[in-house]
Amino acid sequence: MPKPVTSLSQIAGRPPEISDYPDRISDTTVAFAMCKAVPEIVDEVTESAKFSLRYGSMPVENGMLLNSMDNALLEEPFLEIATPGTYTLIVVDPDAPSPQAPKHRSWLHWMAINIPQHDVARGEEAVPYMPPEPAKGKHRILYLLFKQQGRVTVHPPAKRQGFQVRAFAQEHNLGAPAAGLFVALQQIVQTARPIQPALAAAQCRHPTRPASLRKLCADFSEPCVELLVASTSSGMPCCILPRGNPAARDAQAHGLFRLLDLTGLNEHTVVDRLAAVEGHVANTCSACPMQDGQQQPSPLVYCPELSCFLERCLELAQMQKQLGLAPTVLLLQIVSRLNYSADESLRANFSRYYLHLQVELGSAVELHSEAITPQVALAVFEAWARLGALPMHSRPFGLAVRDHIKAGRFTPAEMARLLAAKAKLRVARSSYRPCQYDIADICNSLLSSGLPKLATSHLSSVAASLGAFPWPVYQCVLPLLEAVAQEGVRRQAAGEMSPAASSALVATALGSAAALNLRFGAELEAKVAGWQNQARLATGDDAGAPDDASAPAGDEHTQLQERMASYFIGALTSNLVALGDKLGLYAALKKYGPCTAGELAEHLDLNERYCAEWLRQQASAKLVSTDEAAEKFWLTRVQQDCLVHETGSGFMAIPGLAKTADEKLPACFKDGTGISYAELDQGLTCGVCRELGVWMRHALVPSLKSLPGLEEKLQKGCKVADVGCGCGMALCIAAAAFPASTFHGYDIADDALRLAREEAGRRGLTNVEFFNAGLAEEAMPTEPTYQLIQTHDAIHDMAHPEPVMAAVRKAVAADGCWVIGDMSAMDSHAANVHNHPLAPFLYGFSVHLCLPSGMSAPQGAALGTLGIPSGKMCTMLHDAGFSTAEVLESWNHPLNRYYIAKP
Repeated sequence: MPKPVTSLSQIAGRPPEISDYPDRISDTTVAFAMCKAVPEIVDEVTESAKFSLRYGSMPVENGMLLNSMDNALLEEPFLEIATPGTYTLIVVDPDAPSPQAPKHRSWLHWMAINIPQHDVARGEEAVPYMPPEPAKGKHRILYLLFKQQGRVTVHPPAKRQGFQVRAFAQEHNLGAPAAGLFVALQQIVQTARPIQPALAAAQCRHPTRPASLRKLCADFSEPCVELLVASTSSGMPCCILPRGNPAARDAQAHGLFRLLDLTGLNEHTVVDRLAAVEGHVANTCSACPMQDGQQQPSPLVYCPELSCFLERCLELAQMQKQLGLAPTVLLLQIVSRLNYSADESLRANFSRYYLHLQVELGSAVELHSEAITPQVALAVFEAWARLGALPMHSRPFGLAVRDHIKAGRFTPAEMARLLAAKAKLRVARSSYRPCQYDIADICNSLLSSGLPKLATSHLSSVAASLGAFPWPVYQCVLPLLEAVAQEGVRRQAAGEMSPAASSALVATALGSAAALNLRFGAELEAKVAGWQNQARLATGDDAGAPDDASAPAGDEHTQLQERMASYFIGALTSNLVALGDKLGLYAALKKYGPCTAGELAEHLDLNERYCAEWLRQQASAKLVSTDEAAEKFWLTRVQQDCLVHETGSGFMAIPGLAKTADEKLPACFKDGTGISYAELDQGLTCGVCRELGVWMRHALVPSLKSLPGLEEKLQKGCKVADVGCGCGMALCIAAAAFPASTFHGYDIADDALRLAREEAGRRGLTNVEFFNAGLAEEAMPTEPTYQLIQTHDAIHDMAHPEPVMAAVRKAVAADGCWVIGDMSAMDSHAANVHNHPLAPFLYGFSVHLCLPSGMSAPQGAALGTLGIPSGKMCTMLHDAGFSTAEVLESWNHPLNRYYIAKP
């Protein structure tokens, strides 16, 4: 390792004529030493990789001076890596909160891991980006790029402050940074008004307010009454003042503006003033009108008096720490109700203000954790949910909330509200992962005693919220969903709820169950039908029994035509989704959007007219966002998660199937032959692997660890095989997690095996090998060898699965097991057709891929995608010689059912 630089005198005495000196100390190390980042934060920067960063169109260069007021810093920077490999990027501020007293060294602003050089967008965000905005002095901001030895799994730190770069790199075997950049950031001017209204926002934007009432007050002396009491079309008061006589309105208007007056606002009055303003805002802002499905901002956001008031209150909270949590919590509640983000002209300045507010809230929590009561915690979570903002990284706050939940200090209604807030955050921010123990305790508490005490509105809120929590949280959610649906049936039978309200509640619960897991959704629907029948029998009422006559009236031809049109639209859209993925259109929209069709075409060197038509179709299908004039297009964070971020839990790849349907299926239908996976083109093979890879990345390793004794074997070192490995996604993920074990992948498709070997090479895995099972010299061993064999979505595709299963039985060790994942088929095709919620999709996929694969050899089994229900799978395993075969109920997969078989 090159000798680290430890003093400026060493740099100053650097001999320029000695040829081997630059090889020992890199130029970046010298630059980092000049700013003292070496040795304070890292020992050296090896320069074994090259990368570049830019904020918008502004490139970041070593030593450059940035203005922290630049709006470009509010968005995460764009990263480009020139050297092959997989990387981790860390952005830290070693001078927080001030260079003179850096007690928070280092403040972690961003961490992205598993970043592939060839496709940076596939990197995983371990800690969300936080714009660097130092409060005092000039700060050094370090951008450190580490080269990984393989895939890493990171548990995000409990808090951003005090992050130790060296310790993190040592823990994850990252070594010294392969590349680095540093910048100096100017001091933020604290006297600036962070939410000062833009000049362009001189008119109230409310669509239902008459034009004569849209003029804002010119100065403080103007009454403002007409502006503040204009009503919406629903008859509700608009924003600030309730309806009443003019004299009362005038008094209340002046009362509110007296509260915003800075005269007499000090540490003794700030809490009372904030509480009074929060009361005004909470009682009236929910009535702000909607436009295009979005709540409009309150007129107060355009009020200079409010801007100055909020700024001064935050300054007081920052200076008077003895005030505790009250000022920051009240400020958070106020700004969360005013809906600044609905006006683009206010968004950037509000983001700056909110950043300071969030930092101050974290500081107050550190000093006054005893003040985090259940009501305070609930108020903070509900404010975050209204803002759609990620919760702060605060260990004291998280522990306090956890303690209140475990101790049962929340009432059932408060628990329902907390659950709803966490669910709303989960929907708004896909990167938000709620503490699964908190969710489990809330669910268990409501399940044990809380449901009968809940009002119908809270019960409906619980039912709607539970569908937002992904694996593994939903293992504790499903029993509560079942209880909520049963409570809805019970209340209707007891006359405590109307049939319409009961039906709505049950439908919400069923929708949430299906969103979590389609199989559980179908099972819950069957249970609900049983409970409803029991309730009818108990009351002697058969009026609610299903009857064909109750089907909605309408022309059958029209209904069928509409259904066919929806399928046709879906087919066209899926083809264009596959095309957009292949051409990199989605990735480019993430990188360059918002942009016009011409700009997008220029970036990708494509034809502008085709790009424009593609963008319009995608926007009309609500897969891409656009402005009112449909001229600029972009991807929201949710759209990016589903269409670009392959490592995210929401990603959904759509393999291109049109070519197969057009060129190969007609012959299959005519002569009864098939298409093996070895005959598929590479694009289709990749598409299937990418779609299956979503669950693999997030759930495979935890699921393997849940099997008794298996984790210990894998950690110590054992042999593992994947039969039908495809592109090797599952095997590579497991191999990276358990480097001491040896992994073998078997498949018959040369293209898939080539891609699998490339993936293993890209990850730097040396414990993985892939074999063509169709070649005698590469076939599986015929004697017990493997402690674990896994197969994912392959058995139903096999033309002759029985010989494969028998070969697996021979290859599995006496103390080993075979884990098989296959579709969650119901007991019969009739049950699938009538009850499986995804039957059209799965049978359609079967016609295109699975069934032709199963008929690709003479006398093929022709099982199809839904051809192996659980009973049949267990029978096949027993016939192959396995002594036990059972369903792994804890392995929750959105489509599959998993089995374990032992010799």
